[in-house]
Amino acid sequence: MKKAQSDTLGFVPQKDIVYNKLLPYAEKLDDESNDILSKIKGNLCRAVQLREIWPGVLFWTRKLSTYMRLYGRKFSKEDHVLFIKLLYELVTIPKLEISMMQGLARLLINLLKKRELLSREDLELNWRPLYELYDRILFSKTEHLGLNWFPNSPRPRSSSKHLMIKLVQRCSVENVLKTLVKSCRPYFPESASQEMLDEWRPLLCPFDVTMLKAISYFELFLPTTLPPELHCKGFKLWFDEFIALWLSVQNLPSWEMHLVNLFARLSNDNIGYIDWDPYIPKIFTRILRSLNLPVGTSQMMVARYVTNAYEIGHVVLWVSSLLGGPSKQAQEQLSGLFNSITSFFHPSNHGRWLMKLMRLLQRLPASMVRRLHRERYRKPTWLTPVPDSHKLTEEDITAFVESMMQPVLLAMFSKTGSMDAAQALQNLALMRPELVIPPVLERTYPALETLTEPHQLTATLSCMIGVARSLVSGGQRYPEGPTHMLPLLMRALPGVDPNDFSKCMITFQFIATFVTLVPLVDCSSALHERTDLTEVEREMCSASAEFEDFVLLFMDRCFALIDSSTLEQTREETETEKMTHLESLVELGLSSTFSTILTQCSLDIFKVALKKVFNFATTNIFETRVAGRMVADMCRAASKCHPAESLKLFVPHCCNAINQIAENEEVLNEEELDKELMWNLQLLSEVTRVDGDKVLPYRSEVVQILQLTLHLKCKQGYTLACNLLHHLLRSSALLYPKEYCSVPGGFHQPISDYLPIKDWGRPGDLWNLDIRWHVPSVEETSFAFYLLDLILQPELQRLQRFCTGRTGHEQR
Repeated sequence: MKKAQSDTLGFVPQKDIVYNKLLPYAEKLDDESNDILSKIKGNLCRAVQLREIWPGVLFWTRKLSTYMRLYGRKFSKEDHVLFIKLLYELVTIPKLEISMMQGLARLLINLLKKRELLSREDLELNWRPLYELYDRILFSKTEHLGLNWFPNSPRPRSSSKHLMIKLVQRCSVENVLKTLVKSCRPYFPESASQEMLDEWRPLLCPFDVTMLKAISYFELFLPTTLPPELHCKGFKLWFDEFIALWLSVQNLPSWEMHLVNLFARLSNDNIGYIDWDPYIPKIFTRILRSLNLPVGTSQMMVARYVTNAYEIGHVVLWVSSLLGGPSKQAQEQLSGLFNSITSFFHPSNHGRWLMKLMRLLQRLPASMVRRLHRERYRKPTWLTPVPDSHKLTEEDITAFVESMMQPVLLAMFSKTGSMDAAQALQNLALMRPELVIPPVLERTYPALETLTEPHQLTATLSCMIGVARSLVSGGQRYPEGPTHMLPLLMRALPGVDPNDFSKCMITFQFIATFVTLVPLVDCSSALHERTDLTEVEREMCSASAEFEDFVLLFMDRCFALIDSSTLEQTREETETEKMTHLESLVELGLSSTFSTILTQCSLDIFKVALKKVFNFATTNIFETRVAGRMVADMCRAASKCHPAESLKLFVPHCCNAINQIAENEEVLNEEELDKELMWNLQLLSEVTRVDGDKVLPYRSEVVQILQLTLHLKCKQGYTLACNLLHHLLRSSALLYPKEYCSVPGGFHQPISDYLPIKDWGRPGDLWNLDIRWHVPSVEETSFAFYLLDLILQPELQRLQRFCTGRTGHEQR
């Protein structure tokens, strides 16, 4: 593929956006991108030669940033290196305006973001210009005098607000500069470590304020990604000195956390090349101390500055890097750490320390998953690989998951919410589903049967959403997982409750998550047609016969929710007639969940659901503000999934109803329209949001409705008519994907050829997405122009005559 692309482009692209190849006009993108890139290179060089920083360099660097958003890093390695070197020189120009420096730095960070694309042999950047820039801006002697002004500063109204704005802007500039240094750090020369030590070692005095400045510089600038043969010029120059310094302090000085951050980065970049065993007990003792937990019966707390505590992100990185290897000491210490703090995760405990514990619980499994991906699945790059002797084994993973399960299960019902525990369970289930999912199920089934403890239900459903893919996909480690899917869905249906907003929303999310992973196809006939099924697969096929009942029961629950959400039921019409914030969220949850269900349905189940929603929508008349919007959204979801079957029912019904009511011309001139007319117009405007070619057979009926309703006197009526016109023009003239199934090509094949249960929980295949695009045909484009000429053109001419006449009157 790359060779074919290089023949077209004239170079091998560094890393373009793979999704662009799925666009319907993908064959035109190479010529288009080549033309834009050549203009950027030519004009940027010209602006630099002319020393035209503004507007020339600024304009073309923004064009380059836009190019990267559209096409990725679609340029050669030589161009990539030249862009970086040019921007590096521009960023480090002395006395460059800070706002310009910020913009150029962000682009340079973007160019350096993918470290695997450029090795140290391809690129080398001097560290000193960055240090001088950083020192000049953030340690300026004139800033407090107001002689340095940071960008994007609104005019302050008071001195206190003025000070706060300056602090926020300074933090923004500081973050950009720190990110820039981190991005450039892998490409510092091999002599950089010694030069930095010579520069900042004289500042290392624990009794002076310069200590903090020196350690923060070391943390930010010292390179830790040197290859093993250059370790003697890297961390070996300073590791023994710094670790001894860290061990010698006991009073948690302000600079200690910078040392911890440096050690965490060093450990992560050089797994297997540093012997941490002598320091592991001390490391975990310090970590436990930094959590600042209450101890003793009187809950005494050591007085420390909270800002001096270790950052959880770096603690997690350090701990996950220490695990594995011949010595199991780190895992033993980690198990001991969690055993000692497990009781603090109990829901009855609460304090300012709880947020830090929850972050530790949430981030540590995620860091382990990243390390596993790095060791087992990531393509090799120039960065130092992990030696085989220190890679995580299956026993290491099992021990890690077991050590975390007890605190995570306690944290499910924490007063701070269950989201941190849910994310932790999601990552733990990816590693060991057989250890994680059963205890979560043991807590979920009773919660679904209990009506008096809504917090227990919302917490367990949040955690089940996290482990959904691991449960549904089954696999060798937990093959019986998929058999729980349908019982969970059926038991969750009572959660669609109009009297409890939070329970209703989490239920919608729960159902949508599981249905997204599972094709709702009745596979029970496979029990008689196939003999190659396992016992679990036979149970899944048998259970799939209940999918139709589940869809119909879910619709009944939704209809009950809608009936209780009408404007008359929720509040008096004399109050606001718009949706409240909660009602709009319920509408969003209902429409997205129902759309997901119909998208994942087989055609047979869809037809039953379509008939049910059609009967509900056409045998009732809804007010168009709240309940009407919800019902119209459900009808729109049905028409979007299978337009031909849906439009065949809805369009003739709505058009006939509107025409019958509109026979009386007095109705059309009323300020308050007939409710039935309004409802059918709203329904028609929503169900026509489908592929343009599916609307063409009904164009005469739709155009007739437009001509009747666009000039209504009722504002709400002509607004709905305008929505109908808007949707018709969009569906006829735009490019958009037409299929959203979890399986490419859908799942409407015979069971003998394709068994949908094989795709339960299957991840998407990037190279086989089979996206089907709507590309406007000539007939659709003609219909769009016809609508413009028939409806919009006369209105524009009338407006022009009105404006001309008014101008002439004013002149007279």
